[in-house]
Amino acid sequence: MARYNSALASTTISGTATVGSPYGGAFTEFTGTAPYTVTLPSPVAFPGANQTFYNATSPSGTVTLSTPAGIFTGTGGSNASTVLCFAGNVLSVTSDGTNYVVISEDGSALTATTGSFSGDVTMNGSGALVSLTPQNVTITPSSISNINNMNIGATTRGSGAFTSLAANAAVAFTANTASTTTGTGSLVVTGGVGVSGQVTATSISATNLTGTLQTAAQANITSTGDLTTPSLTTALLTISKSLASTTTAQQMLVINTDYGSAIGTGFGGAIVFRGRTPGNILQDNAQILAYNEDANDNGYALGFFTRPNVASGLQQRVTILRGGTVGIGTTSPQYKLHVAGATTYSATDDAATVLKVASTTSRYPTFPGEATAIAITKTGEKF
Repeated sequence: MARYNSALASTTISGTATVGSPYGGAFTEFTGTAPYTVTLPSPVAFPGANQTFYNATSPSGTVTLSTPAGIFTGTGGSNASTVLCFAGNVLSVTSDGTNYVVISEDGSALTATTGSFSGDVTMNGSGALVSLTPQNVTITPSSISNINNMNIGATTRGSGAFTSLAANAAVAFTANTASTTTGTGSLVVTGGVGVSGQVTATSISATNLTGTLQTAAQANITSTGDLTTPSLTTALLTISKSLASTTTAQQMLVINTDYGSAIGTGFGGAIVFRGRTPGNILQDNAQILAYNEDANDNGYALGFFTRPNVASGLQQRVTILRGGTVGIGTTSPQYKLHVAGATTYSATDDAATVLKVASTTSRYPTFPGEATAIAITKTGEKF
């Protein structure tokens, strides 16, 4: 009885190529430099034909198998007209007359409905690609694990609650641009932020700030809305600082209305006291204003304002000019104390000095005008 030896044909491919017949190389080894694409013959023309491919490219790279008809199916298939053969992997493809059925070995692409791994699963190499598009993903490691060097770019959140996130050390968020609006910056939160600990920052800008804020040196707190604490029974804003010494005065509040140069009069900064009228209208009821009184100099004067009634506006009652003159009822005092209008001095103690007028230039001060300079009325016999 005759004995016959048979061997399958083998071949190598080192670059982009088209395989005319599966029988020209039942075993094909990929060499050369990848990536490149190898086009197989149509599975329709060679039903039942089997081909095996081994990726031995150096340096290692990925070879793409392409079919002119049908798709690559099976456990190693992609359900597409191309399938990847990674470095060091073996792919076996068999034509069913319509598509190529792919069997993968040595870590090639795997398609399955279920999978169970009792040991470590390792994916490495610069060409390794992991793509997950399932309906649901649940990751519950039994011990502390790490996710490193990852970009999280999802824009659509899922249903359910994300209630807790704890860090053992500082967490840093870095953005390419600074925060200039409520929608820009390293961290954008919609719906509010609650912080049970201390917030320390060099600059805070918000439309509504609630709680206690502590900022670094030369910090800037800007609020275009309310700066409040939850309870109205406590101070709405408390500013405190550890003093350098018991004899050193500290700047506790700075209102900066700086200009490069004086360009006029009247500009400056104010502390405004607001309240609601019986008609529930919020209005300015009192004000302390620091303003420029000289267009040629940035020296400031102080004005104290009150509102006499709801219908009237703020009126300047007391003025302290930068030279030190004080005016009551006048915005341009000419003397150390300049009172415009009638003034009454009263005392309940007969021994008290009600009014003392002194002069360093003459024994008796003079008073301009024809009106009575000083009128003294007293019940009883003594003046």
